[in-house]
Parts: sequence; structure tokens; C-alpha cells
Amino acid sequence: MDYNYFFSIIIPIYNKGAYLDRCLTSILQQTYNNFEVIMIDDGSNDNSSKIANKFIKQDTRFSYYYHKNQGVSHSRNTGIKYSKGEYLLFIDADDSINPTYLFNIWQHITEFPSYPIYVFSLTKIFSNGSKERLSIPYKGSKEINILKENFITEQEKNGIYGFVCNKVINKKFIIKNRIYFDTTQKIAEDLSFFIKCYSILKNIYFFEEYGYNYYQNIIGSALQNRNVDYCSLTNIYIEIYKWLGNDINQLEKEKLINKIKNLICSSFSEMQKIKMNKINQYISYYSTEPTIKSILKSNQNSDNLILYLLNKKYNITLFYYLSIRKVYIYVKLWIIRSWRKC
Repeated sequence: MDYNYFFSIIIPIYNKGAYLDRCLTSILQQTYNNFEVIMIDDGSNDNSSKIANKFIKQDTRFSYYYHKNQGVSHSRNTGIKYSKGEYLLFIDADDSINPTYLFNIWQHITEFPSYPIYVFSLTKIFSNGSKERLSIPYKGSKEINILKENFITEQEKNGIYGFVCNKVINKKFIIKNRIYFDTTQKIAEDLSFFIKCYSILKNIYFFEEYGYNYYQNIIGSALQNRNVDYCSLTNIYIEIYKWLGNDINQLEKEKLINKIKNLICSSFSEMQKIKMNKINQYISYYSTEPTIKSILKSNQNSDNLILYLLNKKYNITLFYYLSIRKVYIYVKLWIIRSWRKC
């Protein structure tokens, strides 16, 4: 496989015109120049295309593709398809990178080559201008089994293993193993993608690099605009459960099981509209998926009412409980707001 560039930088875009110029300018200012930029527009209806075209005219390393809205996973897969670089980097259109970012990453890869994936740090930037450095749990080469030992603790702490923007991926690795972003996942797509990678990897390399600026509280971000699909999140953590197997201690296993239970409960308690057909659908799935079934079976005497009703398959009772619970929460909030106005 021949490569035209060392890095392919893939940028999914969806109505990010307010931030795109900042992002692309930061890439144009890099001290290292053996890279291409692939912009995948997922059906934007703002001025994103105008900004993208400005940079295409400035630099032939920039390319732009437009398709109808199909989600960020589809955009990333499209970027991989068109990429001509040896290593893949993903940058969100509302983030930016420091001038030496690519050079520093290139140095680490050339000094310690042959790793399919490199994991590094990043810097969170908040709306008030404050910054927080997100640290990495290890430094240097680590066997994948080392990650397993504290995977849940580290992932729950800061999401380090699920971020797509703090990793460099060897393109040969994902092409050979046919690993792509799951277009059916509408949340935590990146975590799902990397679980597939981790399940194949033998070694991974960590290094410190804080040059990625991960802006928080961005207007129009996906997290602001979508309801959380707890069922999809549950599926991802079931995959993590299967991957980790018996390679974790009891404390980590309990954390993971509790996470799965909480997600199952949330899929019911956080419903926007309490619908009987949706409850039946969830109960049917949770009662038949082998791993979930096993976890729930060991939890039959739970003092959590949702899990208890789910175990007993009391669908109608669960429907009425959730309906009453929602009314209770609404009334409680109304009373609190009324008191505050007094």
C-alpha cells in the first residue's frame, strides 16, 4: 500500500461554520507539513462549505466532500475511504490544534514505530477560558492486558479510551482488520470503534502531547442536540464486558456490572415519552440477550424496583410505575420552582 502523505487528517463537518475557520487555520499553521486534510460535510446548511472552499483554494492538501446527512460515523468512514496517508488523525470541526502538534506526534511515531495505535493527552478548553489537561494513564509501550486491569476505572474517570481525537491510527491496521465506525450507533461511536481495535491489539503506545484543544460547551454540539440512547450505550458496555472477560479483578468487574445495570435502568427512567411498545421492546431484548440475561439473573433480589420489575417481566406494572414516577418528578420540580419565585 503506497502512501502520498504521512498523516491523513479527517474532519467531519455538520453546521460548524462558526468554528471551522479556527480549526482549519490551526492546521494550516503546522510546523510539520507532510499531511492531507479531508473534510467530510454531512449535509450542512450553514456556511461550512464556503469556509472549506476558501482553504481548498489556498492549499492543495485540503479536500472537501459533501453528502446528505447520515451521521458522524458515516463521515469518518468516508474520510478513511478517501485517505491517502499512512496514519489517520481525526479532528472535530469545532476544535483546534497547536502549531507543533503534528510534528510532536510524528517524532514519537518515528522514534517508536510499528504500533497500530498511539494514545496521547489533550487539553480541554472551557467557555470561560480555563483549561484542563487530560492526562494519560500510562507512558510508553503497554501490553493490551495491562489496559484491561483498570480499563473501567480510567474510562469512567475521563473517557480517555473512547475519545477519537487523542489517538493516531495506522491505516493498514484498520483496513486489514476491516474495522470501521458503526453507522447504527448514535452515541459513543468512537468508544465502540476502539473496543473493536483493542480486542485485536497486542500492544499500544502512550505519550504526552497536549496540543489538541478540545473545546467544551460548544453550541450545536451533538451532545446538546440528541437524546441519550441508553440501549445503544448498554450494547457498547456489553461488548466491553465480553472483551474484558476474566482479565479484570472483582472490583473492576463489579464497577462494570453496575454501569450496565445503571444504563439499563436509565433506558426506562429517562424515556422522553413513556410508551408501552417501547417498554415491551426493551424488556424483550434485555430478557433474551445472553450477557444481560446472566447479569439480571444474578440480581433477582435487587432492591431497585425497575430491575425487579424487569426481571419479573411485569411490563404493565413497569409502565404504570414509570408514568407515575414521571408525574411525581414533574410536580416536584414545579413546586421547587414555585418556591424559588416566592
